[in-house]
Amino acid sequence: MKTKNRIIIKYTVEDAGWAKCSVEFGNNKIEMDASDVMNDPLSEMVNAAIKILKYKGESDFYLWEEPAEVRWYLKLIQKNIEIKIIRYGDLLSITPNQKGELIFLEEVDLVDFVRAVIRCVDEVVFEEGEEGYSEKWKEHKLPIGNLEILKNELKTFKDNKNRREEEFTG
Repeated sequence: MKTKNRIIIKYTVEDAGWAKCSVEFGNNKIEMDASDVMNDPLSEMVNAAIKILKYKGESDFYLWEEPAEVRWYLKLIQKNIEIKIIRYGDLLSITPNQKGELIFLEEVDLVDFVRAVIRCVDEVVFEEGEEGYSEKWKEHKLPIGNLEILKNELKTFKDNKNRREEEFTG
């Protein structure tokens, strides 16, 4: 029997606006840094998951490594999601012509990806708490509200999926 790989996303707040982020799927694991100077990467990850789950299609978000940018591209492919992560050498490399280094490319189950994002943020909430997070990550608050939205969207998605399956088999 083939073992199904599970995606694991970790986000560890270090201090003074810096965090470490890793993503692992099977034997493919990468690590990157994140700064809070230009954006709120944890919130953007949650928002990207909400968008892809609710509206389908594509989404993306950024981690700023200063001076590099790491961009996560998410694309829905049937019931899976393609995760493409590219590291660009310069900040604000939003021009489509700029070449970056592909550091991660995997296709994973959509629900597994959303669950990985939820687990990731839940772990940060458990480890840091709102006050501890705010002390280290001074520019932004934990995305508690959007995390709840994501959890509700996942429940709705799964309920609708089950309903469709029942209609098909019934």
